[in-house]
Amino acid sequence: MATKYHGVGIYLNKAPHYHFKAYVAGQKKPEFVPGKMLENLKTGRYRSLQMEHKFTTWFFQSGHWDLRDATLGEYERRLAELFREFAKFRDKFRKSVAPFRIVWLGFPAFSYKREMWGGMEMRTNVKLALADQAVAKIARKYGVEVLPFFNLTYPLYRQSCDSHHYVCPNGNLKERNPIGYEFLELVLDVSQCLP
Repeated sequence: MATKYHGVGIYLNKAPHYHFKAYVAGQKKPEFVPGKMLENLKTGRYRSLQMEHKFTTWFFQSGHWDLRDATLGEYERRLAELFREFAKFRDKFRKSVAPFRIVWLGFPAFSYKREMWGGMEMRTNVKLALADQAVAKIARKYGVEVLPFFNLTYPLYRQSCDSHHYVCPNGNLKERNPIGYEFLELVLDVSQCLP
């Protein structure tokens, strides 16, 4: 069984979310609040889901939204917080009837097709490559498995199926992207492996 609970990044920057034009114009400062994953971990929502469904694997990611609005150092601190919370969540179920593993899905390379952000766009593939290296280090510390989405997408980063996705939103079959579907196949293969 698969369940998706929409997130808005590890931390949501409310400024562009609610005041896009003012933020892009530099008139609104960033305003970060914890995203849905941290909220669901801390409120027990994920615990309830695990008790009800007994998932064997939890896949999670935040895309690279967090890297648009933050420095690499800020991203690493926030990612460590998220991985620490997921590891605590996993560890509570280790000796239960519903143990599971946690897998970070990574984030894709950036296709540079998001012109709407103007000068406020802080994503680059150099920044994402450095963040991807940091993810691997933090993941090892917390026992989180990592899938190499960045490495799969970077060689063909301009081939996103829209402005920034490799797995097409809303299942748009007219815009099938081989990179995204290869990644989904990898996710399915990993999900079949026993913890």
